[in-house]
Amino acid sequence: MKKFLLVTIMFLALTMLVGGVTASESNSVALIIQANNVETAVAAVEAYGGRVDEKLTIINAVSANVPETAVAELEHDGRVIAVHQEGEVGVAGGNAPTAFFPQSLGADIIWPTGIVGEGVTVAIVDTGIAKANWNHGRIIARYDALDNGSTKEDPHGHGTMMASIAGNNNSDENGYIGVAPNIDFVDVRVLDEEGKGTYVDIIEGLNWIVEHKDEYNIRVVNMSIVGSIYGPYWADPLNQAVENLWNEGIVV
Repeated sequence: MKKFLLVTIMFLALTMLVGGVTASESNSVALIIQANNVETAVAAVEAYGGRVDEKLTIINAVSANVPETAVAELEHDGRVIAVHQEGEVGVAGGNAPTAFFPQSLGADIIWPTGIVGEGVTVAIVDTGIAKANWNHGRIIARYDALDNGSTKEDPHGHGTMMASIAGNNNSDENGYIGVAPNIDFVDVRVLDEEGKGTYVDIIEGLNWIVEHKDEYNIRVVNMSIVGSIYGPYWADPLNQAVENLWNEGIVV
């Protein structure tokens, strides 16, 4: 009887503990917190009982889950430069008319001069790049910012399409299908199988690009995404990350 009572008490205690954790997590808010540096942002989040998820060095920030009751205090903490709500984005596209992109851009005029993208690496920040004959051996690195995403290389298809527009080396009656048929690719997956993603995952992907741009000679980044406007461009964390890419000498 005593053994049964002890087990029952332990079970109830465990249930209360788990219930408390669940309740705490359910009352937290996903935020991006900026400071003068990442270490300060981490310290500020932890001071208010928050949990840091990702370090976003490119904008001196972290993504974190913070108790809802502590958000106001965090926003007024002198160490904190800005607190942003997590934003959502999706792939750009729709019912656009058919376009011959190389011809529209005039790329076919310069191909005969030998300018075909040789030695240039383009990072496709999207849903992934699926393997195909035209990109065989040309995807020189991959980075997946999704923690629990599909194991398929591109379960949606948008990223593969954008990579094809940029550098498909197959040809038709108009010439090459892609604008720069000799480029290499870096696949930076930030959007899921539905073509949806978050600010944090995209900034994480851009952060990786900055850290590895010299290793893979990344000179161009392609982002074909749309999202809601949460404030002026100069205050938006995603725009800040893009500006930092530009400052690093990368065309976006």
